[in-house]
Amino acid sequence: MTTFKKIRFLLALLCIFTAVMVTTTLSSSASTPAKSGAEEAGFVKAECTCTCGTKTINATGLYKPGSVLGITNPLENTQATAATKCQEQCARTCGGFTNCSDQTDAGCDTCCTTYCTSSYKTGAGTSTASGSTTENPCKTSCKSTCKFRGTVNGITDIIYMAAGILGALMIAIHGIRMATSQDPHERDASKSSIIHVIIALIIIAMAAALVNMFITLGGV
Repeated sequence: MTTFKKIRFLLALLCIFTAVMVTTTLSSSASTPAKSGAEEAGFVKAECTCTCGTKTINATGLYKPGSVLGITNPLENTQATAATKCQEQCARTCGGFTNCSDQTDAGCDTCCTTYCTSSYKTGAGTSTASGSTTENPCKTSCKSTCKFRGTVNGITDIIYMAAGILGALMIAIHGIRMATSQDPHERDASKSSIIHVIIALIIIAMAAALVNMFITLGGV
């Protein structure tokens, strides 16, 4: 066999070997799902859903197994633990959608107990192990949202009251001026001032409605 033929033979063998290796690698990649960054860091990941009233919530649970001297407990069901954490996350998200609003712990506790009992329903895990959880994470999140909404509503109520009193006083003053003034220009100015006060009160009321809407939609 000439040198040229030997080189062609070796190149052919190299091409065949490369094709086999590429095919094996692609097959292995197709059969093994890609790991996320969290999974690469040693976390076990689980996905799940739960029901919150008419809403369906999708959540993700992450759990990093503990170890003693670098040895993980073989009896620990890490997938089930991650699935349970997923359901806990789902429950906390549901609690954030509450409409409960109170500045007292007792008021929020009563409202959130009713809300989570009637609204939150644990769902199934889409991972290999399904988890479940109690309503406690929902209640904890709900009570936090309830107190926040209660504080915001308390502040805005004071602002509305002050704006309403001030607006009524200004309307009364300009109304008296408009009724008693003999100057047409002063009557027109008083009328214009009354209209401006009414517009300002409408804007304040609309702003309050927008704040409450964003709190509810955002699940704050």
